[in-house]
Amino acid sequence: IGNAGVCLLLHLFGLVPIRNTAFTVHFLIVLTIAVSSWEFWKSAVRRKETELRWTFLGAAAIYLTGFFSIILYHLGALRPANSTPLFAWGLLVLMLCMTLDAVSSVSRFWKQKDFIDHYRRLAVQDRMTMLQNRNAFQLRLKELSAAVPECLAFVVFDLDNLKVINDQRGHHVGDQAIYSVARCIQEHFEALGQCY
Repeated sequence: IGNAGVCLLLHLFGLVPIRNTAFTVHFLIVLTIAVSSWEFWKSAVRRKETELRWTFLGAAAIYLTGFFSIILYHLGALRPANSTPLFAWGLLVLMLCMTLDAVSSVSRFWKQKDFIDHYRRLAVQDRMTMLQNRNAFQLRLKELSAAVPECLAFVVFDLDNLKVINDQRGHHVGDQAIYSVARCIQEHFEALGQCY
């Protein structure tokens, strides 16, 4: 791009005709196509980073149209003004491919967000009772110690004979007892505060 800019300035100041700079600029464009295609290949294909898969294909399309228009120009089969439709088709393919990558990225983002939300809930919620767990309670205690409220009360419940229930009737019945007590606590106290 820098060299093309220098060539354009030389032409604008009347030092070199634009036709004499075409070979140098075209050589640099072909070199850029080769290098960027290789870099795209390394990142998007070899490393299996599929985020830019469609963009890679779109870039390849525009590179190919540019490459063919340069070849046709040097063979005398294409005047510079007639290369525009080739680039337009290449740009259209590139834009469509980049749109596919963007849609794919947004879709991946929402899936990851759902996973993060799910694991965040698991970190602070007891799976069996669906009440907040010890982690959530300790986080709340830290918040309370930073800004102590004027009025605060803790109500603690203990389920008697849980070991006897587990031993005599099985752990599934013990789990059901814990779940039933949790529902009762939540039903009566959730309107007043947080249940853990």
